Amino acid sequence: MIDRKDLLELISVPFKLEGLKPRFIRVSSAHISGISYNNIREEGLELLKEILSSGLRITVPTTINPGFCELEEQDCDKETYKKQLEIIETFKKLGAKPTLSCIPYLLGNIPKKGDHIAWAESNAVLYTNSVIGAWSNKESGLTALASAILGITSFYGVHLEEGRVPKVKVNFNFELSDEVDAGLAGFVLGKIVKDSIPFVSNSFKNRYDLIEFLASVGTSGVIPLVVIEGITPISVSKDYLNQIQSLSIGGEEINKAKSSLENLKSEEDAILMGCPHLSLKEVEDLLKLNRKRDKDIFVFVPKEVKAVAEKKYSKELKDKNIKLVSDSCILWGGIVSRNYRKVVTNSVKGAYYLRNVLKVEVGIRRKSEIMDV
Repeated sequence: MIDRKDLLELISVPFKLEGLKPRFIRVSSAHISGISYNNIREEGLELLKEILSSGLRITVPTTINPGFCELEEQDCDKETYKKQLEIIETFKKLGAKPTLSCIPYLLGNIPKKGDHIAWAESNAVLYTNSVIGAWSNKESGLTALASAILGITSFYGVHLEEGRVPKVKVNFNFELSDEVDAGLAGFVLGKIVKDSIPFVSNSFKNRYDLIEFLASVGTSGVIPLVVIEGITPISVSKDYLNQIQSLSIGGEEINKAKSSLENLKSEEDAILMGCPHLSLKEVEDLLKLNRKRDKDIFVFVPKEVKAVAEKKYSKELKDKNIKLVSDSCILWGGIVSRNYRKVVTNSVKGAYYLRNVLKVEVGIRRKSEIMDV
């Protein structure tokens, strides 16, 4: 039987590794990743059921990441669909809100500046720290669940003022012209800074590009925060920036990163967008672009966005052959059930996981290329 003491032991691990006495801080919310049956399998489901049967319940507002199947469409095999539904129902019984989205910071669980939170899902952690100014370490799905139940998290890392100070300045020696450039820049940055919090100038054209940048930082790296000039509510003096280490990312590094992620050898079976999930505004922006191709585009969105967009823009979606998918993410059971082996995406994070988890061939194209701009 799992009890609160077991969960406390779990979130105390960072201190025990350093031989220190654990310290904790209260959290105002949690967000849990790793809820896909394709990820946690039977062992993960059994653990969730054991926690539920122990009588433990979530005590702070908590949301959950996407699963493996779109629930309305039942686009997985019957057994996987049944197991995925059981995972979601177990989380609901524990007290989580079944948002099934990786962008809780835009919809469903929006923290305030200065809030201490316990979030998993790397893109969400990076956005809340770097843009909103909430405070969260990069939790695992299990430690986020433990904190959701206990209402506390370990008081270390970027929960401390000193943990939020940038240690390295990173310069981009090329223009971040779109979401792919931004994503590749983030992917390279995540690797080269290692565990040092970086400072970067605001070179992003829009929020969408910024989200793709931060999502890619979280894909290749371990850091939970990027201090972005003019965006992150952290004050850094010019004198201090002149004293810290400086690194540069140029076109050569970007091209190498793109080549390392792509392995598509022939025409794709489908196009996938929405990693992280697109907001309603981003769906509307997409629909403003022309499109002549007849290949399916699957766009991953929160279920609230799908409901509004399909009601408001049904003709436009049909004309452009865009299909909105909710409840799941780019690691989607529909890829398996449809036997897609070759896909294109505009998401660097998506490309990495599609190639390494679902083992499909992947090509990276910009939104402007996908939509014939």
